[in-house]
Amino acid sequence: MDTSAIFDFLAELSRCEYSPHSGDCIEDFIYNGIPYNEGVEAYNIKLKSMLISCKNALTAIMLDSKNQPIIDAILTQVEEIENQFYDIPDSNHLSSIEQEYDCNKNESLLKQIKEVRFLIEMVELQKNYLSQTKGYIYSLQGKQHTQVPVRPEQEIINPKEESDNIIKGVDGLAKALHCGKTKANAIIQSKVLEKHKIQFYSGGLRFKKDMLDALLQENPDVFKNIRCPHKVSK
Repeated sequence: MDTSAIFDFLAELSRCEYSPHSGDCIEDFIYNGIPYNEGVEAYNIKLKSMLISCKNALTAIMLDSKNQPIIDAILTQVEEIENQFYDIPDSNHLSSIEQEYDCNKNESLLKQIKEVRFLIEMVELQKNYLSQTKGYIYSLQGKQHTQVPVRPEQEIINPKEESDNIIKGVDGLAKALHCGKTKANAIIQSKVLEKHKIQFYSGGLRFKKDMLDALLQENPDVFKNIRCPHKVSK
């Protein structure tokens, strides 16, 4: 019985290896063998192919009830990966950095932010495929499984898919809400937009305008009690 497709896939989903760019060339930045300039879609294609092979192997194993210990071992590894800690900032932290500094005037910081965004999208892609794998195992066992979605603020959407319905970044949110950027950032940090699945991530923070409008129509004072953080004097 060949289980290599399953465990190779799980090993890939738990892998978090990256090398920083050299000099000014951000294209040299690599995560799990995927260069920055190839983007998240290249990794998506790779993982999708591995998932198909993994599903075929899982289906074959489930045909024999004697293989339950193997399935249990696979599920144990899936749960271990679910609890794995990735030492990278989240998108809200990046937003705070962009709020504090003018990244467009600091090329070095701008490159670092692009790298971290790339890392976040790649890790979220791995988590999404891990959830799909767990759900498939449960479906074969006839169990219910609620797939854990990619976190709303980091939902992966093709950056080329531009839409009038998308609000971009802290500046865009501030403009849409007719408030200052400090207030907009405080709203983001409050997690209200994340809770209502208005906020997602695609090369930066994005917000769904129609859902934001609907929330404000339903509750005009939803952001009223959110206070702006006090800046510490340097």
